[in-house]
Amino acid sequence: MMHLGGAPARVAPTLNAVGFRSAQYVLNITAAWEASHEDQQHIGWAREFWGAAHPLSTGIGYTNFMTEDEGDARVRAAYGEELYARLRKTKTSSIRQTCSTAPRTFRRGARGSWRATNVR
Repeated sequence: MMHLGGAPARVAPTLNAVGFRSAQYVLNITAAWEASHEDQQHIGWAREFWGAAHPLSTGIGYTNFMTEDEGDARVRAAYGEELYARLRKTKTSSIRQTCSTAPRTFRRGARGSWRATNVR
């Protein structure tokens, strides 16, 4: 759990690509392991913990902590519809202009949106 608030909360919500600024804390549940046969065990406890914590939260996520299976609805909720639309337009325009030099960590996702690919 990390403390937020302070100066970031005083910036206009549409100024840059940070969505929900009024949160005082952010919870990042991180599960890490080496053996692939332990996948379900560790994914399971992390999801169970999130399930228990979620009702106590705003329900809005921090996009840097989201996994690829979160889906567009959760990303949209993190930014809000207005900021999400503006970011998508900006990213689509800039990616088109630099398509040949775009980092390999970005890929075209569902419905033509660009998403960062998590490196594991």
